[in-house]
Amino acid sequence: MMAQTGGWCWIASVDPNTGEPSEIGQALRFIQFYGPLWIVLVLNTVMYMFVIRKAAKLWKEAKARARAIEKQTDRPPSRASSDSSDSSMARSTASVELKATSMPQTVKSRGRREWRTIRRLFFYPPILFLTWIFGSINRVYLISPSAPPLFYLTLLHRTFSSLQGFFNFLAYGTSATVRTAIAKAIRGRKNAQKDNRRKEKYVQQ
Repeated sequence: MMAQTGGWCWIASVDPNTGEPSEIGQALRFIQFYGPLWIVLVLNTVMYMFVIRKAAKLWKEAKARARAIEKQTDRPPSRASSDSSDSSMARSTASVELKATSMPQTVKSRGRREWRTIRRLFFYPPILFLTWIFGSINRVYLISPSAPPLFYLTLLHRTFSSLQGFFNFLAYGTSATVRTAIAKAIRGRKNAQKDNRRKEKYVQQ
């Protein structure tokens, strides 16, 4: 059942012994790969949409809480009296007000970080879709034994099915953590090269 199928060693659509079209081979292609693939794609899309909607709702609630805290703390600062106990109370009140004032910014910054993380979920279903849509169309087209292979469709099939790793790199590699790690690695390499040049100059002297 396995044979060379236009660039891959995969389930043969033609019986290798008789050369006749194999209905079993065609069915196995969709039962074992393309059918589960599109089921997973639909489930992933539904799941990601649910997560994105939930994250957007939490982000709006976080902004609403931050605005409520800002309104509560938007009042004149307390005036400290000359009495020591009043002065201590005023310092305590000022400290509480300072913490309350900084709280909205903390909520907003945390919400922005979480939203940037959730926003990358938008990329994953389109990546899976773009990677396999042309292969799926090509395989459906080739179900008919009399259908001649189409060059451009086969080219798109081979190209995009081979780019899934690159697309994943673009999706995962755009995070701030990965960019920071890459920048540190580049700076570390440049510093190492500078140190080597200094050592070579010192040895030559």
